Amino acid sequence: MPTYTFTPSILRGAGTRGVPEIPVGSSYENPFSLNFDGTDDTVVGPDANLASATTQGSWSTWINLTEAPSGDVTFFARRGANNNHGELWGVNSSRKLIGNVGTGNATDGDYIGTTVLSTGTWHNVIHTYDGSGTGNDGRVKVYLNGTLETINWTGDVPANLLQNQGAGRAYSIGSATGTHRAFKGLIDEVAVWYGTTLTSENASAIYNEGVPTDLLSFDINPSFLYYKFNEGSGTTAIDATGNGNDGTINGATYSTNVPA
Repeated sequence: MPTYTFTPSILRGAGTRGVPEIPVGSSYENPFSLNFDGTDDTVVGPDANLASATTQGSWSTWINLTEAPSGDVTFFARRGANNNHGELWGVNSSRKLIGNVGTGNATDGDYIGTTVLSTGTWHNVIHTYDGSGTGNDGRVKVYLNGTLETINWTGDVPANLLQNQGAGRAYSIGSATGTHRAFKGLIDEVAVWYGTTLTSENASAIYNEGVPTDLLSFDINPSFLYYKFNEGSGTTAIDATGNGNDGTINGATYSTNVPA
């Protein structure tokens, strides 16, 4: 069971702008991740409709591709009726990050990253959104392993996240929905903030040189949901925020291969 101990060098800037205040010598146990088979494994989260119009958000996920995808795959989605995407994050067949931020229009913002992801390696991917920003790059930023990723856009990112996805729609981890764009590999430490745009300092602290930290120890801890995937058995992904946004694990299995 991996236990990570934090050293003073990791605490540089602690207590400012959401960088975690973690006492020297404290540790975080992260024994499990979830393994997705690339066919029909998913974690279905809470209702995908937002309680109010939202102009800020952030999403952090650790992913590990088992092999190069044959097409586009999705590791996180808030997807509505008629393929309307509130937010959808994934990887394409070239092993580059892809994403969609929109309100269900044909002109919504879609991006492709520039870094080719290694297979069999853990990567931390953070997306941030600020609807008050100028242009697509001012509204959405993508951080890969703590570093701002260069991305190429088509379409336009809206000034508000899609609020109403339609009845019966839910968050999906490991696919866009059901078997569509199923992800093959490992996923861990999924966190969502609404009403918060994380900074580059936050992204660097979360990546933490490749060693996950307990995001509940951050000054800005996840406000909506946080799946650690550390239950080890059963079909419930517990929301560690205490908000009750638990997920249902469909087919995905626990693995001791974790980011470290």
